[in-house]
Amino acid sequence: MRFRTAALSVSVLGLLASGCSTSEAGPRSLPTLTSAPTPTRSPVVVPAEAKVHTAFGAVAFVRFYFAQVNRAFTEADPGALTGLSDPECGTCRNYAATASKFAVDGQRIRGMAVRVISAEGPPEENGYIAVDTHLDAPAREITRRDGALVEKLAADPRYHVTVYVKRVPDGWVVRAVKALK
Repeated sequence: MRFRTAALSVSVLGLLASGCSTSEAGPRSLPTLTSAPTPTRSPVVVPAEAKVHTAFGAVAFVRFYFAQVNRAFTEADPGALTGLSDPECGTCRNYAATASKFAVDGQRIRGMAVRVISAEGPPEENGYIAVDTHLDAPAREITRRDGALVEKLAADPRYHVTVYVKRVPDGWVVRAVKALK
């Protein structure tokens, strides 16, 4: 990507310089650019405390995961969830699909999609920790890119889930999210 950006910069600088020549032919128009390089998002960076292989690290990871869910919905960026879950996590796939749909539809969430009220993790067992998590969803809105309101969403009351996280070499991934009654 750096090479492409540098090459584009050099060619644009060359075109600008050629447009400033002292030729007697007069000023010339610059050619129209046919495509702009697409910006690349930074990779998801998990905080150090959410990588520690302890119950505290697992809880920090679950809090980080839901912060990324918020980011995915408020920025319509499913990439915010990349690498944070096991491919078998159906709820995780649904979160990414919702963020993708927002991106395609030109929509986003204004406000928090979900808020972690509390999270507690017992000691690790066989590479897994079941993090007992209480969440809610404050009142929020779905808006278009231009800020126009699409839909108002009422606050959802507190709900209780168990987030199963699996130990991986560099931290944790969400394996499943199970609603409790």
